[in-house]
Amino acid sequence: MPFIADAGKFNPVDNSLQQSSKVVAVCLFFLLVYATGTAFVRDAWALQSFQIGIFALLGVYLVAGIHRGKEQFAQEWPAFLVYFIPLWGLIQVIAHTTSSTFETRAAILRWGALAGVFFLTQVAGRERTARRNILSAFLIFATAMAVLCMTQLFTSDGKVLWIFDSG
Repeated sequence: MPFIADAGKFNPVDNSLQQSSKVVAVCLFFLLVYATGTAFVRDAWALQSFQIGIFALLGVYLVAGIHRGKEQFAQEWPAFLVYFIPLWGLIQVIAHTTSSTFETRAAILRWGALAGVFFLTQVAGRERTARRNILSAFLIFATAMAVLCMTQLFTSDGKVLWIFDSG
């Protein structure tokens, strides 16, 4: 089993683990691009479909990791604090101490999806080169979006993508 040096630590690298990390990185990138592209949408479908995508990716990854029996979870306490945020909302709903059960449930799903993004980002960015590639890809996307938005702002006469009237 080959070893690599990453940030001063030696971590054993499994080929199937690298492949699953790459698949997670690509899927997570497209979900984040989708979330960024639909940030202006005020309807619930945009946020909920992002959450469904994150939960589905997380579920598939965890089931495949359990099946492989090689998954390594982060053991540091700051990671557990991030995972505790949606759990705190769940405790409030169970204990009936929330002022709005509907809002608390929506917050649980939102924070659960964000905790899922945190976990999947740790999975996808295990290696330094993978982290650099993910950040570079998102930087290129963000730069292209910024150029598109600024161009649209000054040339579209109030239309979305020069097609739809924004009102």
